[in-house]
Amino acid sequence: MIVPLLHQWTKANALFKPPVINQCRTIELKLTKLWHKAVETSLGKRENNSHIDCGCPREKKIPVLELEFIKAQRTKAEGQGSMQMGSIDYSETKKQIANAKKREQIRERKQKKKMKSEEAIQREEELCQDVYHFFD
Repeated sequence: MIVPLLHQWTKANALFKPPVINQCRTIELKLTKLWHKAVETSLGKRENNSHIDCGCPREKKIPVLELEFIKAQRTKAEGQGSMQMGSIDYSETKKQIANAKKREQIRERKQKKKMKSEEAIQREEELCQDVYHFFD
């Protein structure tokens, strides 16, 4: 596997001749490391290397799923970034819609609970006023 690669590199660059820093073993190690990195990334085992640490409110923060894309757009060279926009990711879109619905339901439940507690407080105040009027 390495010999055809070395031959191709030699064809591509005339200066690539044997005492070069990249010997067969070095190239093999680099390819192995890159392959393992690609496999880990595809399996989702790699950390997101585009972490941005800021103290902004949660509503203004960039979603974690988009951090890597934003970083690639900021560091792109000659108009070409390492990540490009593609077609819709249906599974991720479905997850995001479900999460948005769940957040909305939680917000509505909290609002109903708050309304009920406010109504209970108001009824209690009305009862207290009725009792005060009764004893007056």
